[in-house]
Amino acid sequence: MKSPEQIQVDVPGEPVDSPETAFQALQQPNEDEILAAFTPEQQTEILNKQRILSSLAYFIGKDFKISVELNEHGKGWHWDFKDNIIRIDPKDLLEKPLDYLRFVISHEGGHRRISRTSFIPLEVWQQKGFSFLMNAIEDPRDNNFVAANYPRFAEQMKLAYEMNFEEEKMMKQKAKDRLGYQPRFMQAGFEYIKLWFNEKMKKPAEISTDLQEEIKEIVKKTITSASDAWKTYPTKNEADNGGVIPGGEKVDGEGMISEYAKQSYEIIFEEIWPEYKKLVEQDLEDQKMAELLNDFEQKKQEQKDGKDDGNIPKELKDKLTPEEQKELEDAIGKAVDMDSLSPALKKKIKDFIDSLPEEKKKELVE
Repeated sequence: MKSPEQIQVDVPGEPVDSPETAFQALQQPNEDEILAAFTPEQQTEILNKQRILSSLAYFIGKDFKISVELNEHGKGWHWDFKDNIIRIDPKDLLEKPLDYLRFVISHEGGHRRISRTSFIPLEVWQQKGFSFLMNAIEDPRDNNFVAANYPRFAEQMKLAYEMNFEEEKMMKQKAKDRLGYQPRFMQAGFEYIKLWFNEKMKKPAEISTDLQEEIKEIVKKTITSASDAWKTYPTKNEADNGGVIPGGEKVDGEGMISEYAKQSYEIIFEEIWPEYKKLVEQDLEDQKMAELLNDFEQKKQEQKDGKDDGNIPKELKDKLTPEEQKELEDAIGKAVDMDSLSPALKKKIKDFIDSLPEEKKKELVE
């Protein structure tokens, strides 16, 4: 689970490392530097709650070696796969209710207990948007495991997710401010989480009406598989003591945990990803358009005569109606909002991009 400030949008075109490093690759300040931003009274409260939450992380994660450390101020919570560290947000420790904090630390401890990714081929993990999809399914899967075995966690879940749905709006806005549009694949990922939550709260499994039709269609096609994937997790007894995997082999608890993680991954990769990646591909097209319009804006600023139309290539301009030309000029004259462009104009821009030399198209993707 991540705060709006901490989330890193996995946009098409951005490199992704390995499963172990994809969630966090930031330089982390030490705890003394983090605490220095708070008053002595606040530092005492932060450290006290850190100790309380650490014991819960050990219990849920069944790992007394896991380190529970402070994250940067306002940077959210996450479990670092590579270094086996749970980072907690000191700002949340001061501002959020204790039930919320218990829920989130239990969630992160749950990741330590059952989330496994080392078997995922690097070439799969590095596909644009795939890690976001995995996280959108893995968070509910993790929550299902913890809620099934720790009843108090299930009680805290409603409060926590209602608070997080408010923060989701901020995450989407951050993505739009950065990219000029809200990525379809990101909206679909959040929709899976909403539908999982409705399922847990015994509410109707209704897809949000404000989504674009192509997103609704993909989510509708794949929600049954998503539900199968987040319901694929071991029992506590299997995680603790092991069992028999398909094929008849008896394995220990770690073997069972890995087996369930593989089964969930296979559902995601084989049944959801082929549809979901269509949204990623559409987002990549929008991203190329946004980059092209940014190029136009840069050229406009570099022009000495200050004319608005000199920065639009003639090959594109000749294909535009006067109304479309004005629409494009208006978009170039301010921060580009891809959602504001008409479908007809976007189609002509896409056709223009498709006609560009391969070297220029590659430059836009990079």
